[in-house]
Amino acid sequence: MTRRIPYARLALATMLTAAVTSTLAGCGGRAKAGPGGGGAVDAWPTGRTFTSTAVTERGQDRPLAPGTQITFRFPREGELSVQAGCNYLGAKADVSAGRITVSEFASTAMACSNDRMQQDKFVVDLLSGKPTWRLDGTELTITGTEAEIRLTERSS
Repeated sequence: MTRRIPYARLALATMLTAAVTSTLAGCGGRAKAGPGGGGAVDAWPTGRTFTSTAVTERGQDRPLAPGTQITFRFPREGELSVQAGCNYLGAKADVSAGRITVSEFASTAMACSNDRMQQDKFVVDLLSGKPTWRLDGTELTITGTEAEIRLTERSS
């Protein structure tokens, strides 16, 4: 089941979002993108999938729920899907000015363990804060005010 979640009601939806999958869609090249990346700042990494390698919150390692990882996919320009542990999250997204701005969230509504649901909320909160992003070859970094997710491209 997929539900449309108005942006204003995002806080309620975050508890339902435990698995997050996202894909960055871009020019298909492996140039640096994002702030300070040296490539096209707003290049969308179309068709690419990235999985988490490190997650920090307030400068400290943030352990993920057992058996999970965070995945970002960018299937088409303007579309982002994320899976963080329980539910799947889809959103419209824009990467202008070195920031990821998401809107029109949709999420599955599965009930999961509290640690997985909190992990979903963590990712939704990060994305809701218009984080910066940097793509350097196969390494993607998404940085918010208090959290950062480092991801590497998953081979096909």
